[in-house]
Amino acid sequence: MNANNPTDAQRKAERDLRDARVLFTNYLTLTRHWVRQIPQETGVFLYPSDTIESDSMVFASIFSCVWEAIKFPPIFRSYLAAKPDAFIELRKIINPNADGYAAHARFWVNNGSDTDVIECKGLTAECTRNLARTLRNGLNHFNYRYIDVTPSAYFDNLGLSLPPAMQSAAREPTLGGNYRIFVVDHGQAGFMRPNSDTRIVETLFAHLRYHLFCFLARILTEPGDAYVTDILTLSPLGPVPTLTAALPTVSARCARCGEVAPSA
Repeated sequence: MNANNPTDAQRKAERDLRDARVLFTNYLTLTRHWVRQIPQETGVFLYPSDTIESDSMVFASIFSCVWEAIKFPPIFRSYLAAKPDAFIELRKIINPNADGYAAHARFWVNNGSDTDVIECKGLTAECTRNLARTLRNGLNHFNYRYIDVTPSAYFDNLGLSLPPAMQSAAREPTLGGNYRIFVVDHGQAGFMRPNSDTRIVETLFAHLRYHLFCFLARILTEPGDAYVTDILTLSPLGPVPTLTAALPTVSARCARCGEVAPSA
């Protein structure tokens, strides 16, 4: 295969995604009887540690396969245009839930020569690709932890320092295994160094697990296929809900990459 040939690259992506779909389907079939959430009388859910950690590990591995298939910018943009519902799910990882429990969900990026981070909304094609790259690298290089501690203690466990812009972040309540998580990636310059391309996904562990699943279910499903069974509700996943923040509705320039998000 000639990687510089768009046709060859597209065919390889399609073949790799078919293989990833087999892994995804087999895992869901094998684990279809797992208990992934336990409803409480207060209306919240508990998330068993064994299933949420196992799911996250496997979904991260399959996500890595998907990333390898679509990582080249022209291929990535083609799938972004062809399967917007999948990438809406990816953006949901860094956007709050309606119930407020993930009100802190954010995507932090190093802005050029600055040694701090700024918030990125992930709306442009380049920002969405950077979000995907951060998740792939951070999860596969184990630049995260499944622990319930303050943000500063969390970064201590990674052997890193909490960036100044993130030190005022509010502490979210723990919801039975729904721990806060920071997924970190950076370039060769090192973490939080000038021009380091440091990127940090901040969210809740259950929020990450669920929307990784939804992303994989949507990008690996072809037109005419039956909807994948939702791992939490055990009902067909169905079409993605319409959200005002899901896709850009006004023209906006990203502070990180300078790219303008198109008007809807």
